[in-house]
Amino acid sequence: MILVLACMTAGAQTSVWHGGRSLWTRGSGYEDDPFLIESADQLAFLSYMVGKGFDTQGLFFKLTVDIDLNANAMQQWIPIGLMNDSYNEDGCERHSVPTMVSSTLLAFRGHFDGDDHSISNIYVDREGGVVGLFGMVGDTGDTLEIVKNVFLTSGYIKGDICGGIVGNCYGNASVKISRCWNGADIEGDRAGGIVGGKADKIRNCYNKGTIIGTNNVGGIVGVSAHELDECYNQGTIIGDGSGGGIVGGFRVDNLTISNCYNTGQIMVSGTNSPNGVLPVGGLVGVASSGNNVMTNCYNAGYISSTIYEPGSLAGVFRGTIQNSFYLNTCGGVGQGTPKSMEEMLDASFVDTLNFNTNVWCVDTLNYNNGFPILGANNLAVNEFASNGLSIYPNPNRGWFTVEGSGELTVFNVLGQAVLTKTVKVQTSLELAPGLYLICLKDGESVSIQRVVVVN
Repeated sequence: MILVLACMTAGAQTSVWHGGRSLWTRGSGYEDDPFLIESADQLAFLSYMVGKGFDTQGLFFKLTVDIDLNANAMQQWIPIGLMNDSYNEDGCERHSVPTMVSSTLLAFRGHFDGDDHSISNIYVDREGGVVGLFGMVGDTGDTLEIVKNVFLTSGYIKGDICGGIVGNCYGNASVKISRCWNGADIEGDRAGGIVGGKADKIRNCYNKGTIIGTNNVGGIVGVSAHELDECYNQGTIIGDGSGGGIVGGFRVDNLTISNCYNTGQIMVSGTNSPNGVLPVGGLVGVASSGNNVMTNCYNAGYISSTIYEPGSLAGVFRGTIQNSFYLNTCGGVGQGTPKSMEEMLDASFVDTLNFNTNVWCVDTLNYNNGFPILGANNLAVNEFASNGLSIYPNPNRGWFTVEGSGELTVFNVLGQAVLTKTVKVQTSLELAPGLYLICLKDGESVSIQRVVVVN
């Protein structure tokens, strides 16, 4: 019991940044023994090292505590990867460096695992900069995620190309980002809740912050990502150019967007859009080249444009839209299949979205105002306290153990309660193959986790 309480206390620790830096002391940088970032000062030291030219390619980093960046106009966060800026000798001011250097050494090229820890109160305001928690990131040379499991919960980020998690990816870097979410407000030319521009694959990510852009603005990515899967936006999107709930603009070949949704309001004027195209869409603003594919998606957010009639799912989409839907009062026209509010809130709509997949669930706990949620994306339930609930093994083959005390309810993907029982300390459960949400209520405390049962 003492060990369990100690672990819970450690998991709740928050390190507050006061502008300092300190070198990490544990780990060797390998995948099975990453450098451990155990304080806000050590996270700031990573930024400092990359800005001084330390090449992180192939190195692994892991966050072990929650971080409060405690940042403001007088103590701004300096993004990890400064592109064409660097630290001078005292480590404070930034100055321009040659572009050739910026395209290699001054980008973060390692692997960063946030380990489901939160980072709060970021503040960045840099005119003309590539900014975010990470600024410029680059190709790692392998197929692993470059950033994962990072939860940026609050703050303000302003620059040129800006995202909550990553500002931009240089060149044609095959950058992969997974299981991240953003709650900070973002403002810039090309702006996205997760990435400002140029990412290869973004999976299991979502945005709650307000995103404001003057060119390309999107809930997940401002401009150019090749694959987006199981992502969603609940934040407000405001812009002057192309804009969408998931992707603002996409002008390179072959965008694939699957199992994504938007419920945030989108207000884009289109004054910066060339050639009179429709730059505003519920999910995608512009995807004007290549053979793009949208599958198993929906938009329930209201869309408005002062110049062009917005698209229900996309303003311009060259390619195929399959099994994708929009709320018939969303204000957009065109692609996809219209659905009424009643139809979208009905459990049968989950079955419709689960065409050739099994990731959609009924919003049993009203996290998404009753609209279908991505049950396989456990970020949707990650904001609920889960300290009192442990499930293992997960995934499993039918038998698993639940640790915790209280009233336990098991929901299937249709939001139906398939099991309810009182549990105390530890119990074993057996379920048929499928995806489930486990809800444990103990007084006023509610803990929620998902469990996957495979054949």
